[in-house]
Amino acid sequence: MTTRLLSTSWARQHGFPTVAKKAISTHRTGYKKCGSAVEVIFQNTRALDGMIDEVFACSSAGAAKTYVDGFTGLYPKNALLVPPRPLGKTAVGGSNPPLYAYFWTHGNYGALVVIDTAASTNPGITLEEKNNPLTALLRTDLVDAALKQDSLLR
Repeated sequence: MTTRLLSTSWARQHGFPTVAKKAISTHRTGYKKCGSAVEVIFQNTRALDGMIDEVFACSSAGAAKTYVDGFTGLYPKNALLVPPRPLGKTAVGGSNPPLYAYFWTHGNYGALVVIDTAASTNPGITLEEKNNPLTALLRTDLVDAALKQDSLLR
């Protein structure tokens, strides 16, 4: 299932040159009807931002929707993050700054892409630097990531 994730070359082209967490398929969701998932995390260590990409395999489209709907607890709906239309009616844009996300279903799959505007593991980074806003470029990257991720689920 890792082949369904955004590639390293795609991430580099969009400003995330470092793989912070390699794609793994042993990730478990904790929800029986969507028991397996894959995840990869990319980072731009200079700009202190990153991207998380996850895909969940579910037993049915209904199970995928139920599982993905649970993300609104982590990323409450944000009217400023209107999901791209090609993601379909299940798509939601949500945020919990410094995290900005789109999540949706595609058939029996659920997907989540997140931009982290404070992707630093350095404890010496000041609070001001950790609270970077979602820039226009990062918003474009988030949309592009969601559209590319959706195409990989077809």
